[in-house]
Amino acid sequence: TYPMTFKQGQALARFIHELRTDWDVLGIESALQKARDRGQAHEVAQAAIRAAALASNRTPAVIPMDGAHWQAAAASSSTTYRPQRLQPHERCSTCQKPRARCEGDPRYGGDDHRFRPDVPAAGRPAWVSTDGELLDADAVMTQLRAGLAERHPDQPAADPSPDTEEAAEEETADASD
Repeated sequence: TYPMTFKQGQALARFIHELRTDWDVLGIESALQKARDRGQAHEVAQAAIRAAALASNRTPAVIPMDGAHWQAAAASSSTTYRPQRLQPHERCSTCQKPRARCEGDPRYGGDDHRFRPDVPAAGRPAWVSTDGELLDADAVMTQLRAGLAERHPDQPAADPSPDTEEAAEEETADASD
């Protein structure tokens, strides 16, 4: 199969969130990651959009589950375009072309991008790691903060600011006691 790319998954999750604002983007991304092996990228996208269109589906967790949204996608796949199968490291994350075409095709309209593999860089927060595991946002933020502290040890870590003026006043009162 031709699986959904990292970039496609993020874009689709944002699009589905616009259709279903009651569904969280990270929840949609997680469901898309779980559904990734169920079909080609366009089949996963079709099934996810069909699942979002049903008001009875309360969460995006239904996307990877069996249901009518997958049956319709499977029925339409027999006459669809089948792209060349490429590994993510062989495909450009910007233009989705194989490396040779990305680097060799003429550029138009100010397109001056360089080839970048369609995989997240090591240490960069992403919705999936390079080995396909979902990343925990809190763990990623902890790693980022630790990395910043290593690069800038002379700067103390900033305390999170209070959410409201009342909370700030409470903290000031607590500090003076």
